[in-house]
Amino acid sequence: GAAPAAPPPAAKRSRKAAAAAEAPAELSAVARLTGHHDCVAAVCWPTATMLYSAGWDGAVKAWDAGAEACTTTLPGQKAVASLSVSLLSALIATGHADHNLRVWDARLDKTALAFGPAAHKGWVTGVAWSAHRAELLLSSCHDGSVKLWDTRSTVPLHELPPHSDKALCVAWHGVEHVASGGADGQLKVSSLRLPSA
Repeated sequence: GAAPAAPPPAAKRSRKAAAAAEAPAELSAVARLTGHHDCVAAVCWPTATMLYSAGWDGAVKAWDAGAEACTTTLPGQKAVASLSVSLLSALIATGHADHNLRVWDARLDKTALAFGPAAHKGWVTGVAWSAHRAELLLSSCHDGSVKLWDTRSTVPLHELPPHSDKALCVAWHGVEHVASGGADGQLKVSSLRLPSA
């Protein structure tokens, strides 16, 4: 008998098979965590097992991602717009619609520090902890400002170059570089000169 025909070379795959290989995979939800009573405005997933959320109901929630269960609820009264969790200090920072920046200690089940009306003059839309210095926190605001805080003080350590429209988000890169994005279409990158710890 005749030898079986060799499969066609990879280069000659059908167009249909090539298109199927390039099609984006469909994603489906593997879990639905319920517990907020209004919009969920911010999430942070700092470790494999712990997920945090915050919303317009004012609540900050810690979730066990594997068990799909809420482990802690930190109740608040003001809508939360942004959230960041520090792995260095185990503190949670939230930005609010009432212009305040709050720092929470989940172990105490309450706000550990609230920055007063001096924090910002609009919604605090972005917060980000430094991954290298436990006391350093960035915030951005609808008033266009971007501030660096040392949480041992209620006065900003630095005010970074502002945006001409709403500042919407902030991020760290390494020890002394930060970025902010705004409704002005700008991404601003700053290099900080930080005091020694």
